[in-house]
Amino acid sequence: MWNNNLMKIKLVLLFIFVIACGSESSNQSFDSDNYVEEYPEEKYDEEAEKEEAIRRAAELGCIGIHTHDDSGQTVYMPCATHEEFEKLLSAEDDEYEEESEDDEYEEESEDDEYEEESEDDEYEEESEDDEYEEESEDDEESLYDEYGEWDKGTTYYDTSSTSSTGWYMGQGTDREEHVHEGMQTSDGGFIAIGHHWEKEEDPTGFTDMLILKTDAKGNELWHTIIGTSNKFDVGYAVNELSDGYLAGGGLFKNGNQKSALIKLDLNGNIVWEKIFDHTGVGAVRGIEVLSNGEIVFTGYKEGSDEGFLFISDGSEGFITKITNNGDIIWEKRLPAMQGTKVKETSTGSLVVGSVAWVDENLNASMHYLDANGNTLSTKLFGGSNNVQLFDMDITDSDQIIFTGHTTGYQTQNWDCIVMLIDSQGNEVWKNIFGNPRGYDPKFILDECYGVRVTPNGDFVVTGGTGDHSDYYGSGHPTGTSDEWKVLLSEFDKDGNMTSMNVFGGGDNKGNDAGEFIDVTSDGGYIIFTDTDSKGSKGPNNYGFLYIKNP
Repeated sequence: MWNNNLMKIKLVLLFIFVIACGSESSNQSFDSDNYVEEYPEEKYDEEAEKEEAIRRAAELGCIGIHTHDDSGQTVYMPCATHEEFEKLLSAEDDEYEEESEDDEYEEESEDDEYEEESEDDEYEEESEDDEYEEESEDDEESLYDEYGEWDKGTTYYDTSSTSSTGWYMGQGTDREEHVHEGMQTSDGGFIAIGHHWEKEEDPTGFTDMLILKTDAKGNELWHTIIGTSNKFDVGYAVNELSDGYLAGGGLFKNGNQKSALIKLDLNGNIVWEKIFDHTGVGAVRGIEVLSNGEIVFTGYKEGSDEGFLFISDGSEGFITKITNNGDIIWEKRLPAMQGTKVKETSTGSLVVGSVAWVDENLNASMHYLDANGNTLSTKLFGGSNNVQLFDMDITDSDQIIFTGHTTGYQTQNWDCIVMLIDSQGNEVWKNIFGNPRGYDPKFILDECYGVRVTPNGDFVVTGGTGDHSDYYGSGHPTGTSDEWKVLLSEFDKDGNMTSMNVFGGGDNKGNDAGEFIDVTSDGGYIIFTDTDSKGSKGPNNYGFLYIKNP
């Protein structure tokens, strides 16, 4: 039986306290703050709740814990999902009789729950003196010099869960930063790419490409901003070279947004810039440094819409091979509206992950090419289920793992999807998942953007999970947080989910989402996030969430 002892103790003490207050004054109202001070031992013990959930999970024979929102109160529950918990609980009918939901969790008033630990106990904010004002860069025509004060302060907090601890920080300007891809670099730090607004609270949404380098704790070492005033410029892909970094995206040139590739040195200075002057709107979406030192990149051209696009519509996908100096070796058209990511196989061939329209439905597509870019085969996944591919990785046996989201398999909103494909392009397994906080699925959006193979051959996926009280014109039946959180899920080789956790939000009621993920040299994970719960300069900052596995 789920343990109710702590709740019962709370209710008894509350009853005694209310009686005592009433005897002093019939007009005196209950003061929750004084209650906490008088009975400090009755503060909410989060760790105890987690430990109890872990113990109960072991009894049931499941892995992990999850949170369940019961009438606005967060409760830690055994098992990775609520569905798994309920299934295992029902199997214990012969051992014990399950209490009714009303007897299991009696809602307390907000004042009676517990006093949240102070911000100082959660993390220590660095002083404003630790921030710095960015130096102007007038000597670089492509760099802007009026970006306000850059928030260099690092904020840490414990990301404790059943299987992970780490740190989370955010920083940026008042220009609303977004990161789209990143990786750990050979020096132990991180490189990331994305965009931010040209101007503070820019109603037009004009953006500049943002490339930034940090140390191993996420503290910024340098950033480079490239763009044209009052235009859309954005970065999507980044990779490390032996002598610097390679950034890809879309830059406004010759009257339109063009596919662009920029090489930077180790200090963020531009070495060369290559603009691929295709007709229409274009951008580079994925970069792979080949085993021979050459480079392939993929993206789209011939598009009609400027600006930031998750999925380009009405465009033409391409893949290009260049030397390490940026000279074109070959360029090939893809039978899809864009190329999203590209990987080299153990034999030197190439696999391009993409999206394609099939009978008015979005499908994930895999294009298998030889080393010269000639198409060997094309595979489609999703059918009528609207599957969008956003990231992929390759295993030692040349299997492809990809992630994205879908609307067609389970609910009317987006669910995350992760799928493993063998070296011949055949589906091995897929897993549709989401809703880690147990809300009504009708109100949930689960979107996944990053996936990596772990050192032991398993898989880790990140994205964002959000709930909306006003979705479909009605309130959430069990209450809502009205916030997004970072979603992190782990899967074994057979596609079984081994854990699912959320991070971010919290006291600040911010919106957080995982945009990309990389496996760190110590076997942990670094998640590149959009966040407005971390950082203090604008409505949205970039974040770094580090997860250390035991």
